[in-house]
Amino acid sequence: MAKRARVWTGTEFVELASAQTDLTAYSTTAQMNTAIAAASGLTLIKTQVIGSAVASFTVSDVFSSTYDNYKITYTGGASSDSGPDTYMTLGSANTNYYSVRSGYRYAASALDFADANNGVKWLVGGGASNQIALNLDVLAPNLAVNTYFNGSHNAAAGIAITAGRQESATQFTAFTVTPSGGTFTGGTVRVYGYQNS
Repeated sequence: MAKRARVWTGTEFVELASAQTDLTAYSTTAQMNTAIAAASGLTLIKTQVIGSAVASFTVSDVFSSTYDNYKITYTGGASSDSGPDTYMTLGSANTNYYSVRSGYRYAASALDFADANNGVKWLVGGGASNQIALNLDVLAPNLAVNTYFNGSHNAAAGIAITAGRQESATQFTAFTVTPSGGTFTGGTVRVYGYQNS
């Protein structure tokens, strides 16, 4: 007679799940899905493909009370301008944005550019050879507190890091991305929520 693996429950020995032919006592589809979701640090909320020659694009209904913090990526897009700056606004708010950027240019082999923006938008990115790529964390956009962001992006002959805040207690649900000149074509925006626990 073959031996079966057992484990002590505190009151008796029971067979391990691997020795069972009927696993319904061990898990259900709902339990498995819950366990998988709980183990994930990021949850994809929305994927949006950008059209052709758009002056800006808005991603709506992504920030909510479900998550406090978010990750936004934009890859595969191209700009009609070579190396444009990229700006972001939240919802309909058009004041109290502050952001800074610092970067390293390959040709100069040094940290050789730094700039700032304040007023009506965040400076969140730039482009190189007409290509656009963004990787941003946005903190507390749907909470009634200041919203912050930090991230990185490609830049003309270099790499840059950016950070900033928006000073208001507005609970935002959407964001808009705009180039400093020209238009965007193509690429995919993905928004993820960071699990709160």
